[in-house]
Amino acid sequence: MKTNYSILLSSALIAMSVLTSCGGGNNPPVVSDADMDSGVVLIEAAGYYALDFGKVVKEFGFAVYVDNPEADEPDFVITDNRDSIPIRGWSGTGFFISEDGFVATNAHVTGEPLASQVANIQQHWKVFVNALLASLEEDRIDLETAKTDAHINAYGSSTRSQLRAAINEHASIDEQLKEIAYTKSLLQSTLNVEPNLTFVPLFIGYVLNGNRFSGTSDLTNLSTVVADIEHDVAILQANNKKTPEDCYVFDVPDEDSTVEIFKGDAVYSIGFNYGEQLAETAHGIENQRNDGRIQKIDDDDLMYSIPILPGSSGSPVMDEEGNLIAINRAGYRFSGNYNIGAKVKYLRVLMDKAESMR
Repeated sequence: MKTNYSILLSSALIAMSVLTSCGGGNNPPVVSDADMDSGVVLIEAAGYYALDFGKVVKEFGFAVYVDNPEADEPDFVITDNRDSIPIRGWSGTGFFISEDGFVATNAHVTGEPLASQVANIQQHWKVFVNALLASLEEDRIDLETAKTDAHINAYGSSTRSQLRAAINEHASIDEQLKEIAYTKSLLQSTLNVEPNLTFVPLFIGYVLNGNRFSGTSDLTNLSTVVADIEHDVAILQANNKKTPEDCYVFDVPDEDSTVEIFKGDAVYSIGFNYGEQLAETAHGIENQRNDGRIQKIDDDDLMYSIPILPGSSGSPVMDEEGNLIAINRAGYRFSGNYNIGAKVKYLRVLMDKAESMR
């Protein structure tokens, strides 16, 4: 769940500064909410999505961009003008899991599209193209009719100026027909391949709990280290490879030390519901704690009755003792407060992979 907002392309060029202060303790024996709050950060990101058809359309000099890729019916923008690229911006939540700046969150918070989104976009691209082809065919028929009328006008011209006008009209229609044929050929060629959806990031960074956020200059830059698209989990790292002093670092348990969870157990999450919109206070941004109970346990996910809003994607989910058990990733549509999180075991797998890449 991401909080979306419009953002100008030029904002991606603003330099980002590194913040180094935050409140709380560093993994004390008894963990308070204030301690954990210091380890949960607001993530802000922006970028754009493009369809990649490989060699099929590169020679034609245009690009296809996807607006609102998470929608049931995504929009497509065909252009060769960079100013027309639909830029997307969003908020999410992350939390520190190492002393060298590793931040856990959801894969979709990094901007990487999920498999379900890619399949949906591929399907709707075909619908979109077929509708365009039908419209172009109607235009072609209208132009052929106009071309016939231009022939008649040319033969019926009584003056040289009328003849010249009819000939010019005929030539103009021929050019338009050629352009339509070219465009139809181009569009039809895209139906022969399954395009890849590519995300192009403009920026991604975090703001510490308690700090102010007014723009990209307040962000600490992040880079994606590793992501699990299937389970929607990712690890990013601060570009300075540092976790600020006194910020809480969450323990990511291995399989042997993972606590047992049962239906009905009390759980809670810490995150940024609606991003900076609800987090903003006179003292800087503040994350929120939300409580609930386990409702369902699957092999991959936990379902719980924690009231969570967009912007909380990537929030840590803990049991009553403060043990990390899941990473919040989505909500069930029309289900009220029922939300789901990827089990912490998938974050452990990514953590091991990230540590091996150091």
